[in-house]
Amino acid sequence: MAGLFDKQPSLRFNQRITKFDRQHALNGTPAQKYAFMENVAINVDSFQNARDFIDALLMRTTRAKRPGGLWIVGEGGVGKSFILADLINRYPQMDTDVARITPVLGISFEERPSVSSILIELLIQLGQDPQLIHYRRNADLQRMLIDALPSCGTMAIFFDEAQHLWLTARSRKSLDRKGGALGDFIKQLYDKTHVAFIFCGTPGLTEIFKEDSQANTRWSGTLQLKSFNYDSVFIGLLKVLDQAAPLREECGLAKNYAEKLYQSTRGNFRLLKRLLAEAVYIAAMQDADKLSAEHLAEAHFGIFCDQENPFK
Repeated sequence: MAGLFDKQPSLRFNQRITKFDRQHALNGTPAQKYAFMENVAINVDSFQNARDFIDALLMRTTRAKRPGGLWIVGEGGVGKSFILADLINRYPQMDTDVARITPVLGISFEERPSVSSILIELLIQLGQDPQLIHYRRNADLQRMLIDALPSCGTMAIFFDEAQHLWLTARSRKSLDRKGGALGDFIKQLYDKTHVAFIFCGTPGLTEIFKEDSQANTRWSGTLQLKSFNYDSVFIGLLKVLDQAAPLREECGLAKNYAEKLYQSTRGNFRLLKRLLAEAVYIAAMQDADKLSAEHLAEAHFGIFCDQENPFK
């Protein structure tokens, strides 16, 4: 495994966004250090590819009636939420005297939604008074949404946990109607709104964009996220996280703890950042200059309740 350390992947933490925040966290409380470490943006290839594709997608909304879309697919903790959070951060909502400028609308699902609940949620985000839109017919709500999107500068709608939109209980639907009536509504809404659609969800969505021709020709972009392998990319990631950690000194995460960190987190990005955030908090509470094996061991137990601790 020594060869892993000879390569230098082009990874970095997003200093343009986080430089001030890191300095603030470095001088801040243990809780602020924890929050910074858990949320710091790292430009791994999948993250940067998503950024580049989404930026081009949103730019295309200025010239295309049907600009297209993107499917972001992966198990929990592989980076989907970081991509969506970055999207909102870079295209923020702004209130003006005449409209609520909302470049990106977002909606997340815990279960299969109704058409009316989707339309109402999107309209509320655009500044509509909830009292004026409840109990309206779906056709009226849809017209209100289509009319409001241009004046609000909306370029994209993302649907988080989108498997709830598309994956029915193994019905006998034809391959091009896998989402049933709700899937048909989403396709028709896209055709009428002239904004990009971004779907983010579990690997079950792969079945949709592979087999539903009405979906995959409307939204042809695909990004499949996975946990990291134990390779040069993971080593590079640890080097960058070591640089980003809001402590006074680096501890050599890649050189001293790489194998143990991989054993602890199995390469899952969310678990890795959570573990390091916990370790940074523990170190900060002790006013330590850098992370140690003891901090990582305590963090591992605190996250996983695991006595078989790789850091001991």
